[in-house]
Amino acid sequence: MPRGSRLVLRQIYREMTVHFQGIWSDMQHGQLVAEKVGDEFARRQMLRTSAALLPMIPSVFITGALLALVTWNTPAFDMVLLGGLASLLTMVANFPIFLKLKLLADQPDRIQKSLPRLDTALTAVALVSGIGWSTIIAGLLLSGIAPLHDMAIAISISTTAIGTLCYLSRPLANLAWFASMGMGLCVAIAVAGQSMQ
Repeated sequence: MPRGSRLVLRQIYREMTVHFQGIWSDMQHGQLVAEKVGDEFARRQMLRTSAALLPMIPSVFITGALLALVTWNTPAFDMVLLGGLASLLTMVANFPIFLKLKLLADQPDRIQKSLPRLDTALTAVALVSGIGWSTIIAGLLLSGIAPLHDMAIAISISTTAIGTLCYLSRPLANLAWFASMGMGLCVAIAVAGQSMQ
């Protein structure tokens, strides 16, 4: 096996086992109780989810700007702009959540009190982001321009998959994302179908 592929495999293994790094050594020394392990595990899961959203900020900004440019002077522009701004703001609102989760690593006594509030904030980010993307897709479907309809289908499939994978380790946030995207898409398709008739 070439040396470069071993490094890649080692990195993939580290990424897959990130939640267990540090826990095994603590357990061997008998320093953890079940509650601490559970809270630390939840904190790491939330940190991982939050960290996965941060690199998306530039792509959400660029995608929103391009879609707004493409829909300029069309009936879709207002909805695309509103949805793009909502999605961008939720990505930026994730930054304080990430910082707080990072700081909690050094404050184990505060983890248990802070996690429910941070989990609710992460779920709200997922919900509003899903609504934002659904608004973008609805705008594209309501534009009355056939190529934008095709783009809406591609965007809906890709954003649903990306969001579902991002929030996979947080079931409530995942449900909020999937429900907001799913209901938004159903409403958009129903309204677009009625306006085309």
